Amino acid sequence: MKSEPQPIARKVLIVDDEPQNLKLVGEILRRANISFILALNGREALEAVLTEQPDLILLDVMMPELDGFDVCAKLKSLPETASIPVIFLSAASSPAEIVSGFTAGAVDYIKKPFVREELLARVFTHLNLSATQKKIKAEAEAKAELLARLAHDIKNPSGAIKGLTQYIAEELKSSQYENLEEMLSMTELIRDSAEGMSDLVIGILNEAQADADASQRVVTEAIQVIDVIDYLLQLNYLQAKEKDVHLKFNKAFTPELAISRRILVEMFDNLINNAIKYSKPESTVQIRLIHSLILPHGMRFEVIDQAQTIAPERRATLFEAFVRADTSELSTSQSHGVGLSIVRRLVTMNNGKVGVEPRANDAGNRFYIELPL
Repeated sequence: MKSEPQPIARKVLIVDDEPQNLKLVGEILRRANISFILALNGREALEAVLTEQPDLILLDVMMPELDGFDVCAKLKSLPETASIPVIFLSAASSPAEIVSGFTAGAVDYIKKPFVREELLARVFTHLNLSATQKKIKAEAEAKAELLARLAHDIKNPSGAIKGLTQYIAEELKSSQYENLEEMLSMTELIRDSAEGMSDLVIGILNEAQADADASQRVVTEAIQVIDVIDYLLQLNYLQAKEKDVHLKFNKAFTPELAISRRILVEMFDNLINNAIKYSKPESTVQIRLIHSLILPHGMRFEVIDQAQTIAPERRATLFEAFVRADTSELSTSQSHGVGLSIVRRLVTMNNGKVGVEPRANDAGNRFYIELPL
């Protein structure tokens, strides 16, 4: 006997006001090893869809109170259920009724009484089509996130390179060479920034080619956290100087982390860069490295700014993609609100915690990252 094609996902909601019809369709799906849930009317169907999130709905048309057309139209109007495919089951098959079904949002129409093989063929087809669409959507979202990460995290080192080379050019034009040592330090920082940018691109592209979870956790050696912070202080020095923002670093201990240096740079740099960007001129950004306040055995990285205090309703969504703090008047640079969403994803991937708290007396904000040691 020819085996049925196997769908990737298979939970089906069967909706019919006749218990015998539910039993018949349920038995056909059970024998095909497809899990299912049942609903006796339109209202039960709407509740079941929201709680169970089925992969496919077999929906009777003629039902009391709320018929199949109304149920389908309602489902297609809700963002969380709009993508679930609906197949109508109906004893009537007039052209007008079929058109009404497709107009309501159905993907197929099966006439009662149906043949078992026909029902299963259509169920398998639409389950696999739905799974394929979900896969394509997930791949598109992953690609969009990859591009957002590349664009965002290249901005800071490339900005540092631009600012440093401009500073050196002005020094050379003045024909004053008293600051040769400082200029040498800046050229080394340019080199480090360029190398960091190259490593970032290579690392993210490699990650896109492999399994994300596995690649993020491949670590060859322990990372000295203080070395990463020192590098980022140099990287952000010129931007802070241009805004008259003072960077102050305090450390309670010098931890090591089993983590990719690239990922640690991404996480910390986003917080430092944002603090400088949104802080008031002639203010101080404090960077603290202390023992964890949340994790039993961990470290806490804090960036404390003197920017406008972020409102509670903004803090709740600040780490979502494309959300910006309402402090644009303090920054002249463009921001697309992807940096903090990248930080949250990387921190979560490494079993840590990230968040923001208001400082006392509305004196600014305290961003923190907690990571296990």
